[in-house]
Amino acid sequence: MKCAQHLFPDAPRHSNQVLRYWLRIDDQEDFHADKAMPPHRAGPDTYVTAYILSHLTLMQSPADLVHLTTQPVLLVNVTFGKHRGQKGSDLPASYLEWIAYKSDFGADQKHTARHYLGVNQ
Repeated sequence: MKCAQHLFPDAPRHSNQVLRYWLRIDDQEDFHADKAMPPHRAGPDTYVTAYILSHLTLMQSPADLVHLTTQPVLLVNVTFGKHRGQKGSDLPASYLEWIAYKSDFGADQKHTARHYLGVNQ
Protein backbone atom coordinates (compact mmCIF):
# COMPACT_ATOMS: atom_id res chain seq x y z
CA MET A 1 0.00 0.00 0.00
CA LYS A 2 2.79 2.40 0.91
CA CYS A 3 4.48 1.86 -2.46
CA ALA A 4 1.19 2.46 -4.26
CA GLN A 5 0.71 5.70 -2.30
CA HIS A 6 4.13 6.88 -3.49
CA LEU A 7 3.79 5.75 -7.11
CA PHE A 8 0.08 6.41 -7.67
CA PRO A 9 -0.65 9.55 -5.63
CA ASP A 10 -3.67 10.37 -7.79
CA ALA A 11 -5.42 7.03 -7.28
CA PRO A 12 -8.83 7.53 -5.68
CA ARG A 13 -7.76 5.24 -2.80
CA HIS A 14 -5.03 2.69 -2.28
CA SER A 15 -6.94 -0.42 -1.27
CA ASN A 16 -6.52 -3.63 -3.26
CA GLN A 17 -9.86 -3.47 -5.03
CA VAL A 18 -9.64 0.22 -5.88
CA LEU A 19 -6.15 -0.24 -7.32
CA ARG A 20 -7.32 -3.35 -9.17
CA TYR A 21 -9.87 -1.36 -11.14
CA TRP A 22 -7.92 1.91 -11.32
CA LEU A 23 -4.88 0.11 -12.77
CA ARG A 24 -7.13 -1.97 -15.03
CA ILE A 25 -5.63 -5.21 -13.71
CA ASP A 26 -8.65 -7.12 -15.06
CA ASP A 27 -7.60 -6.16 -18.60
CA GLN A 28 -4.31 -8.07 -18.32
CA GLU A 29 -4.38 -11.13 -20.52
CA ASP A 30 -3.29 -13.58 -17.82
CA PHE A 31 -5.53 -12.21 -15.05
CA HIS A 32 -8.45 -14.45 -14.09
CA ALA A 33 -11.14 -12.34 -12.42
CA ASP A 34 -12.82 -15.41 -10.95
CA LYS A 35 -9.69 -16.02 -8.82
CA ALA A 36 -10.04 -12.51 -7.40
CA MET A 37 -13.50 -13.19 -6.04
CA PRO A 38 -14.89 -12.79 -3.50
CA PRO A 39 -12.88 -9.77 -2.35
CA HIS A 40 -11.72 -9.42 1.24
CA ARG A 41 -10.78 -13.09 1.50
CA ALA A 42 -7.17 -14.20 1.89
CA GLY A 43 -6.85 -16.14 -1.37
CA PRO A 44 -8.51 -13.64 -3.73
CA ASP A 45 -6.82 -10.68 -2.04
CA THR A 46 -3.36 -12.22 -2.38
CA TYR A 47 -4.08 -12.90 -6.05
CA VAL A 48 -4.93 -9.22 -6.64
CA THR A 49 -1.99 -8.07 -4.52
CA ALA A 50 0.37 -10.17 -6.65
CA TYR A 51 -0.81 -8.40 -9.79
CA ILE A 52 -0.51 -4.98 -8.20
CA LEU A 53 3.01 -5.85 -7.03
CA SER A 54 3.84 -7.04 -10.53
CA HIS A 55 2.70 -3.67 -11.86
CA LEU A 56 4.83 -1.86 -9.25
CA THR A 57 7.95 -3.85 -10.18
CA LEU A 58 7.61 -2.63 -13.76
CA MET A 59 7.99 0.90 -12.40
CA GLN A 60 10.65 0.43 -9.71
CA SER A 61 13.19 -2.21 -8.74
CA PRO A 62 12.35 -4.42 -5.75
CA ALA A 63 15.11 -2.67 -3.77
CA ASP A 64 13.59 0.73 -4.56
CA LEU A 65 10.14 -0.54 -3.55
CA VAL A 66 11.52 -1.73 -0.22
CA HIS A 67 13.10 1.71 0.27
CA LEU A 68 9.77 3.43 -0.46
CA THR A 69 8.15 1.49 2.39
CA THR A 70 10.45 3.31 4.82
CA GLN A 71 9.74 6.80 3.48
CA PRO A 72 6.84 9.06 4.47
CA VAL A 73 4.23 9.59 1.78
CA LEU A 74 3.38 13.01 0.39
CA LEU A 75 -0.40 12.90 0.63
CA VAL A 76 -2.41 14.70 -2.06
CA ASN A 77 -5.72 15.06 -0.23
CA VAL A 78 -6.60 15.49 3.43
CA THR A 79 -8.34 12.39 4.76
CA PHE A 80 -9.50 13.72 8.12
CA GLY A 81 -11.20 16.59 9.93
CA LYS A 82 -12.93 19.67 8.64
CA HIS A 83 -10.65 19.87 5.58
CA ARG A 84 -11.31 16.29 4.47
CA GLY A 85 -11.09 15.97 0.70
CA GLN A 86 -9.21 19.21 0.17
CA LYS A 87 -5.78 19.32 -1.43
CA GLY A 88 -2.92 19.69 1.02
CA SER A 89 -1.65 22.61 -1.02
CA ASP A 90 -4.92 24.47 -0.34
CA LEU A 91 -4.82 24.25 3.45
CA PRO A 92 -4.31 27.36 5.59
CA ALA A 93 -0.76 27.71 6.93
CA SER A 94 -2.06 27.75 10.52
CA TYR A 95 -3.66 24.33 10.02
CA LEU A 96 -0.52 22.94 8.37
CA GLU A 97 1.56 24.24 11.30
CA TRP A 98 -0.78 22.58 13.77
CA ILE A 99 -0.51 19.25 11.91
CA ALA A 100 3.27 19.50 11.59
CA TYR A 101 4.13 20.58 15.13
CA LYS A 102 1.25 20.09 17.55
CA SER A 103 -0.88 17.18 16.37
CA ASP A 104 -0.41 13.51 17.14
CA PHE A 105 -0.90 12.54 13.49
CA GLY A 106 1.43 10.09 11.80
CA ALA A 107 4.60 10.59 9.81
CA ASP A 108 2.80 10.87 6.45
CA GLN A 109 0.53 13.71 7.61
CA LYS A 110 3.38 15.56 9.32
CA HIS A 111 5.65 15.11 6.30
CA THR A 112 2.92 16.44 4.01
CA ALA A 113 2.25 19.47 6.23
CA ARG A 114 5.95 20.34 6.39
CA HIS A 115 6.23 19.93 2.63
CA TYR A 116 3.44 22.43 1.99
CA LEU A 117 4.91 24.80 4.57
CA GLY A 118 8.20 24.69 2.64
CA VAL A 119 10.09 23.28 5.61
CA ASN A 120 13.08 21.06 4.82
CA GLN A 121 12.60 17.60 6.14
